[in-house]
Amino acid sequence: MKKNKYKPVYPVQKINITGLFVICYLLFVICPAQAQWLGALIPDFRVNDDNTTLTQGSPSIGVDGEGNFVIVWNDPRIYPGRVYCQIFDIDGNRIRNNFGIGQDTCGLGVITVLKDGRFIVSYANNRNIYQQRYNKLGYPLGPWGMVNDVPLPDTVVVPNYPGSIGTDSSGNYVVAWTDNRYGSLNTNVYGQRYDSSGNKLGNNFRVNDIMNHAGYPGLAVNKDGSFIVTWQEYRSTGIKIYMQRYNRFGNAIGINQRVDDDTTTTNSKSGAVTACDGNGNFVIAFADYRYSINTAVIFYQLYDLAGNKIGGNQRADVGIGPDKGATKISMQTDGKFVINWIDDRTGKDIGYCQRFNSDGTKININFPIPLITSFNNSTYGIFLYNLRIYSTWPDIRNSNWDIYANIRSFINPDSIFVSISSNQHYLKEFKLYPSYPNPFNPITNIKFFIPNSTFEEGKESDYVKLIVYDVLGREVAILINEKLTSGTYLTKWDAGNNSSGLYFVKLTAGSNYSAIQKLVLMK
Repeated sequence: MKKNKYKPVYPVQKINITGLFVICYLLFVICPAQAQWLGALIPDFRVNDDNTTLTQGSPSIGVDGEGNFVIVWNDPRIYPGRVYCQIFDIDGNRIRNNFGIGQDTCGLGVITVLKDGRFIVSYANNRNIYQQRYNKLGYPLGPWGMVNDVPLPDTVVVPNYPGSIGTDSSGNYVVAWTDNRYGSLNTNVYGQRYDSSGNKLGNNFRVNDIMNHAGYPGLAVNKDGSFIVTWQEYRSTGIKIYMQRYNRFGNAIGINQRVDDDTTTTNSKSGAVTACDGNGNFVIAFADYRYSINTAVIFYQLYDLAGNKIGGNQRADVGIGPDKGATKISMQTDGKFVINWIDDRTGKDIGYCQRFNSDGTKININFPIPLITSFNNSTYGIFLYNLRIYSTWPDIRNSNWDIYANIRSFINPDSIFVSISSNQHYLKEFKLYPSYPNPFNPITNIKFFIPNSTFEEGKESDYVKLIVYDVLGREVAILINEKLTSGTYLTKWDAGNNSSGLYFVKLTAGSNYSAIQKLVLMK
């Protein structure tokens, strides 16, 4: 970003430094407690807390209504391995240490988190699918239970395979999985509904209309309990992507619908995943080999709340290479969504993310999810909530596979600021809050509010600038210079390379608003 380092902006008045120190000290004491609910972006951090050199993998992530998050993953630290879990608050602080989920020999966990912090994990154990409910601190709510009605005997070579899990606004939930009750050459997608107390609602139901080679389902559940299942299935023209909608009582709405619109090739598709806004609108993403049998690209398809396609299949990525896969997706309640995949464009398997508006248009270009991209990654978990992109993945930066995670901004993934609230409609004016801590060394937090004339979420303001100046009026740091939607934002200024002294941070929005706060850097 080009900037004029010596551009003067306003005359500097003399300041009573003694009085300023008293005021800033009070801010330092008061604001950190207030800031606990705000949340911030969090750079790459390790999730598993063991000191072994074993291989952890297959993470899944969920987020509650306050921004706290939970991650589960495969972990072999105690032979022969099981699903482990870690709970974090909104700021990434651990709640308890890593703890085991389910039985001693389970794996491939998938998670869904309720708004109040309770969560449910589904996993595989000894060829069968299980589920267990937990409170927000990670303690079991009742015993675990087998999901599939027909247990697979030990003689079955290919086990049932976990797929996806989702919950409605009341805590009722649905599990979908790949089922081998009719043999590994005739796999099917099955589902099971549960009430909020963990009781089964009816029996297992088969999702694919034709008993065939179907599997690897993705699932999304609306607030009212209606849901969508998507999967890959081999029919006469090769492996294609299908979907089925259900009402809140678990009754199928119509028949299976094909998702991909490739009518010119028999090339395979795979990795179908889906996400919804909670109100019935949804999107499905998948890897597609329609252009080359050796190189997959990533497509997505939008649907309205009646299950009608909005346009045709669209590309999430660009170009015809390198090979891409391991697709993941998440959508927040306003319809904005993200699609994640892995490719090796840099010579390393790295997860990339593409942001989308609610109408399916891309927001800028895709970006690498890890901040450190010089090491291989593997299959991701991703969750979009309140314009924060929560991601988790296996990473080999420590010479063995560990589970890592980070939180990045949907507004600007390369920045250090994030929208923390878009519901403060009682505020009708721009507001620059006191920075905290202040005095500081070397990082301070800067919070501000951007309204709009109609107080409707998602409407863009004029360009917003947040710039730090020294006492001579010279630009020291440009923190923000772009259009923002209405809401409250939190950013940081790292003054590690600046000298001690007095600084000013100025917020401007178009030609109608500006505000200035004083900052004291003490090293």
